[in-house]
Amino acid sequence: MAKKIIWSNLAVDRYSQVIQYLLIEWSEREAAKFINLVDNKLFLLSRFPNIGRSSSHSPFIRHIFLSRHNCLTYKIEKFRIIVLDIYDTRQAEKN
Repeated sequence: MAKKIIWSNLAVDRYSQVIQYLLIEWSEREAAKFINLVDNKLFLLSRFPNIGRSSSHSPFIRHIFLSRHNCLTYKIEKFRIIVLDIYDTRQAEKN
């Protein structure tokens, strides 16, 4: 059975930021491709929640790459998946 996908406020904000960046710096086409990519990954996650790499902090927190530069962090619960964050991997390297 597929799990329900729930977005945290942080994840919604970061997702919106990525889309805005793509619209301003690239094109509507690139933004639409990113939206499609996220939708497809979430569809897969809802059916196969363990496909992401597990976190060293918690076995319930996992990461999955959306693209070369974007990673999605999520938490697995019994009946749902909570999208915690979407971040740029290049920014993570600086920290």
